[in-house]
Amino acid sequence: GYFSEGLAYAADGGAVGFIDKSGNMVVAPQWERAYGFSEGRAAVRSGKVWGFIDAQGHVIVAPQYEYGAFYSEGLAAVSLNGLYGYIDAQGETALPFAYEVASGFVDGRAWVKRDGLYRLSDEYWDNVFSEFNRAAYSRVMRDGLWGYADENGAVALQPVYEKAMRFNDGLAAVQKNGTWYLIDERGVDILSGENTQV
Repeated sequence: GYFSEGLAYAADGGAVGFIDKSGNMVVAPQWERAYGFSEGRAAVRSGKVWGFIDAQGHVIVAPQYEYGAFYSEGLAAVSLNGLYGYIDAQGETALPFAYEVASGFVDGRAWVKRDGLYRLSDEYWDNVFSEFNRAAYSRVMRDGLWGYADENGAVALQPVYEKAMRFNDGLAAVQKNGTWYLIDERGVDILSGENTQV
C-alpha cells in the first residue's frame, strides 16, 4: 500500500501488516485487510469486521464494524447493522448510527445520506462526490443532472449538466445538451463566453 504517517500496509504470507520506509515489518502481519494511517490510526479487518490500531500495532478500537476506513478531524465513519455513524479516537460513538452513507470530515463538514438523499445543509441531493479536500465545490446530482454545491452545501451552480468533472484550478469540464464546455466557478464557458447555467 501507499505510505502514510511513515508506514505502509504490506502482505506477507497472505496476512497484512505494516512496514516502515526501510522495509522493516513494524506491525506484524495478522490482518486480512488494512488501510493507511491517518491521525495515528489505521483501519484493519479481522474476519468480516473492522477496527483500528495505532502505529505500534496496539488495538485501539476492537474489530466490530462492518466498515471503517480512516480518521478525519478526530472522527471515523464506521458502519454497524447497515447504518453509518462516527466514532472518536478512543472508539466511543460521537455521532449516532443513523446514516446510509457517511464521508470523512473536511473543515468541520461531512456529506451524509439519509432517507435515500445526501445532505450537508438544508439542500438534499440524489448523489454527491465529496471533494472539499480537493476543490471549492462538490459535485451534486438532482433528478439525473449534475451541479455543484459550495462548502456549506448550498447550490453554487444549478444541476443542469448531464456530466460534470471535478473543479481543478477554478475550471471544470461539463456536458450539457450533448456539448462539452470548460467552465469557471460562475458556470461560464471560458472558450465561448457562454453562460451554461441558463
